Amino acid sequence: MKERILKVGKGVLVALALVVGFSSCEKKEDTPIAMTEVSQVALPQDAQASVNSARAKWCWCTDYIKNRLGYWGVKAGDAKDMGSWLTKIGWKKVPSFSATDLPRNKDIIIFQPGAHGAHSSAGHIGMVASAQNVRGNILVRIVGANHEGKGKNKRPTWTEYDCTNVSIWEIQSLQQSGVSLYRK
Repeated sequence: MKERILKVGKGVLVALALVVGFSSCEKKEDTPIAMTEVSQVALPQDAQASVNSARAKWCWCTDYIKNRLGYWGVKAGDAKDMGSWLTKIGWKKVPSFSATDLPRNKDIIIFQPGAHGAHSSAGHIGMVASAQNVRGNILVRIVGANHEGKGKNKRPTWTEYDCTNVSIWEIQSLQQSGVSLYRK
């Protein structure tokens, strides 16, 4: 197992490791993640400043996104329904994406139920960390909560925006079906 250490905040170290994994939110097409370009990940400048350890807890994917956008405690429904809420707070739906018009860092990505293995009734939501064209396929890395995997497929997690289960999910071939992007 290869590890890369990233210094986050004042003396806080987060170990990002090469892991193989997928959770109930993903299909087996997902691949190992290698954090070679940590600077491209949509992390805050000082992740420690975004954490209140007294209230940090395990989060649903929707909690992480709302917290990250500064809407702590706001009710917005399941991941599959968050597009209308994002529009109300000023985000615009991206009409389409492709291997030549990629998702961008800090875009919000919503998976409808079952898309790329997202929860069968609630869907999934995260924030794009990076995307690239790999031989015509869209490789995307998504930062969010509640997609850390299980057992031998468990990904490293860290705490930010009051969520203790933040991780990176990599999808090697992102498909448009059932996927929406929102951009500020």
